[in-house]
Amino acid sequence: MCLTFRLFLTLRGIAGFFQGGVYITLYVLVTEFVGPKDRGFVGTLVWIFYTSSLMLLSGLAYGIRKWRTLSIVISAPAFLLLIFWR
Repeated sequence: MCLTFRLFLTLRGIAGFFQGGVYITLYVLVTEFVGPKDRGFVGTLVWIFYTSSLMLLSGLAYGIRKWRTLSIVISAPAFLLLIFWR
């Protein structure tokens, strides 16, 4: 957990810088798994889910004003994955 908001912003900025490469790679991999006919549709679905998650995040941020609590809430679903990890 970050001690200051400034450190939090710095670390989130670094993570956000590298997220661009992750989403482009995701788009390329998803479109390679389908045929040429459906690539446009499937590629659009990737960005629809990405945009929907940003809208959900802004709604959560509106309801949860404390940044530490918001950070815990948006990270909590990832802990469920640890249950299924082998």
